[in-house]
Amino acid sequence: MLMNEELEFLVSIYEGFLKTNNDQTQKFMWKLNAITNTMKYSNDQSDDGFCENALRMIMSLFHNYIIIDSEIENNSFQESEFDDREVILPILIEEFI
Repeated sequence: MLMNEELEFLVSIYEGFLKTNNDQTQKFMWKLNAITNTMKYSNDQSDDGFCENALRMIMSLFHNYIIIDSEIENNSFQESEFDDREVILPILIEEFI
């Protein structure tokens, strides 16, 4: 089972991949950086297959995955006029109480 720190590392690799927007040059640079960072990260950790799995993820994303627009976070939305808790809290209370 992966530790939180390892999961965060893998998520950061995936987020970096999404930032390439299917541009082949950016994808190549992302791949090189992701492999380098994985090797540095795994030097500091006990290796329980994490490095191998991370490298497989990187290569699979690089060779087989095409980013679709819905996966890319769009930060251009305007700030909401209400607090998310105002909406979510009543729903949770109704559901679980």
